Amino acid sequence: MRRPSSTTISLLPASEDDIPSLIRVHMAGFAYDNSARLMFKNDDEYERMLLDMLKEQLSSPIYAVTKAISEDTGDTLGWLGCRFLGKDEHLESQGAVAGIAEVKNETKDQKDDARTLRLVLKKDSVRVQKEWMANRKYIHFNTLVVDPTAQGHGVGTALVRWITDKADELGIYCWLQSSQAAHGIYLKAGFKDVGSFEVDLREFARGGKEGKWGWGMYEFRYMLRLPA
Repeated sequence: MRRPSSTTISLLPASEDDIPSLIRVHMAGFAYDNSARLMFKNDDEYERMLLDMLKEQLSSPIYAVTKAISEDTGDTLGWLGCRFLGKDEHLESQGAVAGIAEVKNETKDQKDDARTLRLVLKKDSVRVQKEWMANRKYIHFNTLVVDPTAQGHGVGTALVRWITDKADELGIYCWLQSSQAAHGIYLKAGFKDVGSFEVDLREFARGGKEGKWGWGMYEFRYMLRLPA
């Protein structure tokens, strides 16, 4: 997709007809994110996961998927997926965080480091989310992605503001786990860091421990926003 000639966008609810363009934007937006590259064994698995995730979100009454489209071209430039949660609806997993060694032991017979990394992140995310958000109503930001050709034009900021304005109207909190790339956008929107989780990607990358491909530490940040 060519770089947009205008920054004028419209924010609209996404539908199942938008799934192909939402997948394209996601795969382009995270193409050079080291953690995302290790979440899946290949692009086919990545695309299948996105397809299943979007079908679930677009059919659920608690999810909202908002797309940003260029008013000049009609192209999808980015999208944000979130869910509106009541008390304890997010606590699908209980117990303390599992360390990398523990999760690797659970999956050692499958020889699937991609699945292992997903489990590591999931378990820690649930633990921290439970500590901060139990017995609260809030919006959980699941996905924010902008096409590389549209980055730097305020698309991500507009998508985040669209949802935080809703949260302010409802008087509820916002919660998320941020990638390194999106951290600055969330800070500008009033989110505060309340924790972090640092992962050594060399533990999961083939040849990573030998220093191949430049794998290293990756920090995920847990962020909270209070209603205005």
